[in-house]
Amino acid sequence: MNIQKNVNLQPYLTLQTIAYADYFSTFQNISELIELLNFAKSQDLQVFFLGEGANTFCKSNFQGIVLKNDTKGVSIIRETNEYIYFQVASGENWHDFVMHTVSKNLFGLENLAFIPGSIGASPIQNINAYGFQMSDICTDVQVLDLETFEESTLENEDCKFKYRSSIFKNEARNKYFIASVTFKLSKINHINIDYGNTYGSVKQVLLEAGKDLSKLTSLDIAESIIRLRTKKLPDLNLTPNAGSIFVNVFCDKNEKERIETIEAKLREENPSLSKCEFYTENDNLYKIPAGWLVEAAGYKGKWFGNVGVSEKHALILVTNGKATGLELYDLVEKIQNSVYEMFGIRLEAEQNII
Repeated sequence: MNIQKNVNLQPYLTLQTIAYADYFSTFQNISELIELLNFAKSQDLQVFFLGEGANTFCKSNFQGIVLKNDTKGVSIIRETNEYIYFQVASGENWHDFVMHTVSKNLFGLENLAFIPGSIGASPIQNINAYGFQMSDICTDVQVLDLETFEESTLENEDCKFKYRSSIFKNEARNKYFIASVTFKLSKINHINIDYGNTYGSVKQVLLEAGKDLSKLTSLDIAESIIRLRTKKLPDLNLTPNAGSIFVNVFCDKNEKERIETIEAKLREENPSLSKCEFYTENDNLYKIPAGWLVEAAGYKGKWFGNVGVSEKHALILVTNGKATGLELYDLVEKIQNSVYEMFGIRLEAEQNII
């Protein structure tokens, strides 16, 4: 058990915010984890799990122990004529696993390519992009109870998946460690290329690349997603960020019409403001892009000291690598308050703020 004291978490966070943890350690299997959890109990320490650090920042120094998940393993546990079932350790990189499956022309994860983070974070957030969500192909999640150290399996329905949410984010928060996730991938072509927005559609990118839409592979689609995301997202190697900072908003028809009235007035005052594209979920449910709300509030491309909002996409907060978590937290609150004052909508932060 190698436990370090007073460790700067900056190298482990994609936002590269500066914050120190009282204790820090890594683990590669459940046995090592239980040993570390027993240490934490003996010292009465708060525990925080860290994966790829792509969905986390600390608004102050962490008074407890941070445990970095380095568990690895990808295995096929079942195969039929139509499907292959993979069990994947929670410490594996999400994008690497997606590319592993599309390299075999398996379908189900291709629209979720190029999302930063670990496998273990995927069920917590129920990650969602380009018309797909993780829960569409997750059959079950293997967990460790943090109190009893009992291992068990939660079936898909037990996880209470919703849009960008799950039981792990709500009533079971801090109850379980996610050990691995099982995915059901199809050998048969089940594609969705119609999803798109002002940054372009998946279908458009495929056509521009000269692809025959009747003969698409899952790799073709994943590569188109990567091109789309590269176009609208800042390069993580050049600009510290953590992807989307806020969750999109859902509203009914009356609320949609109210927002459209505000939008019309704003576009009269500022013709360069992009048009809000409401996504229709059903006859009386619409999704408002949170990024548009942030842009309309005037934050896109603006910097506030060491933190700012990406000029590529208003949903992405960025830093210069010198920011504290408190600086970033203050900007999150500033944006939330501005959007609420302008639209009467309280944006929900997607990031894990500790």
